[in-house]
Amino acid sequence: MKKIHSSAKYKHFLKKRHEYQLKRKQYPRYFMSHKHTQYNGAIQPGDTPFSIDAPTIFSIINNQIEMLNFFKDIKRNMNENCNLFIDMERVTLVTTDAIIYMLLFFDNLKEIYPNFKLNGNFPKDEKSKILLFHSGFLEKVFKTKNPYDQIKHKAILKIETGTDTNATLAGDIITFALNSLNEAPSYSSRRSYRNIIEAMSNTNNHAYEKNEKVKKWYLMALYDEESNKVSFSFLDSGHGIISTVKKKNFEKLGLISHISILESVLNAETHNNRSQTELIQRGKGLPSIYASFKSGYTDNLVIISNKAFLDAKNNQRIKLKHSFDGTLISWDFIQGGEKNETN
Repeated sequence: MKKIHSSAKYKHFLKKRHEYQLKRKQYPRYFMSHKHTQYNGAIQPGDTPFSIDAPTIFSIINNQIEMLNFFKDIKRNMNENCNLFIDMERVTLVTTDAIIYMLLFFDNLKEIYPNFKLNGNFPKDEKSKILLFHSGFLEKVFKTKNPYDQIKHKAILKIETGTDTNATLAGDIITFALNSLNEAPSYSSRRSYRNIIEAMSNTNNHAYEKNEKVKKWYLMALYDEESNKVSFSFLDSGHGIISTVKKKNFEKLGLISHISILESVLNAETHNNRSQTELIQRGKGLPSIYASFKSGYTDNLVIISNKAFLDAKNNQRIKLKHSFDGTLISWDFIQGGEKNETN
């Protein structure tokens, strides 16, 4: 005869099992599996996998050396029939800058190795897993809808991509930030809006040669309830600031560091001296973004390009060992009342 369990202990067990099953359904362990063929990159029998451990601090801003080594190791072991598995179980921190850079990285790899396959797992750390899961990364990299992500996460603005300046989208992004902070529009919010527009325009104006195929910019935002701030990460996949600005003779010879060149661009050493196009409206994007930080309208400005890493708030300048693909601009939206609009 089947035993009927009615004890409180058994009911507690059933409740916990149901919660676990629900959680597994909501956040599957792997990016993809044999059962979920919507994702094209599932492992095929006979393929030789290449497995790599992701850095526990999965953030380029906070962990430049390990992260750039991680991507360099992937590129070194890549081939047309590679079956790549990224082990992220031990990751304890994920940031938006790393997510969009990882997407750019795999977009570039797909152009070189269109048949390589990608798989991986999620971090055990709950906060990291939620951010990666709701970031839109899976939809973008596998070109299909995430069947599990049915509910929009109110604190995460999913990855947006584009090739042109999109004023409507920039406005929607600022609306997300204002709603997250429960604030009304202000001069500070307009400065962050301008940052987004300038970054988008920079992609068109400087990131690519005229005869090159125009690629994309990538943008993501996150509201952190604990610090009550909204962080923006913007990335373009061009040649990088140092490669695209007009250089002086001694800079062309490599006698001046990438950091020094980046700082001269930010400090606007007369726009036409640095703009390759020599048009008066060009070359103002990065100085404007930097001025927004110096005036106190934004916070935690970080810019990474080529072999230059600049953390404006902490006055940190680092020469990177491996070159960074493209240009990353990251800043926090500060909402603290109206300021003098003439600044």
